[in-house]
Amino acid sequence: MSKKIAATQTLVTTLALCATMAFGGAAQAAGFSAGSSADVARVLQADGFTATTKVEGNKPYVAATTSDGTKFVVEFYKCDTSKLNCKVAIYTANWTEEPTLDQINRWNRWTFVCPVYGAADKSTSVWMGVMVDPSDNAQTVELQLKTFNGCLSDFQAFLTNPEAFLKDK
Repeated sequence: MSKKIAATQTLVTTLALCATMAFGGAAQAAGFSAGSSADVARVLQADGFTATTKVEGNKPYVAATTSDGTKFVVEFYKCDTSKLNCKVAIYTANWTEEPTLDQINRWNRWTFVCPVYGAADKSTSVWMGVMVDPSDNAQTVELQLKTFNGCLSDFQAFLTNPEAFLKDK
């Protein structure tokens, strides 16, 4: 009988711990929004990036700089009226170098995550779009940032010597 009581107490304790963790995580998630430029800027700053929030028209965004000086923005779209909870985040970096259209097309066939486009002003942009989910947390944003940072590194290597980069891939 005492084994049954001990097992029941262990089960109740485990269930209580699980409930506390679940509700504690929900409270933490409610305080953070991966669709908020201010929250994303704080994650970037905590990871050593320079990051400031701005609003252009109705579009909130974060202007950021990596430790090596590469500048990029995280723009937010499909936002609620408060502009604090947006459903889409798009990371974008621009370079003045312009690979040929053939090289851009070859990059885009090579990459899975960060396509490139050339602009009318002869600049080149690499971007990554993310659908924001209410369950996203700071670690989710850090993973997105790590992915985009990898894209920036690869694209910089590509710009240095597009043919050599594409040949090695």
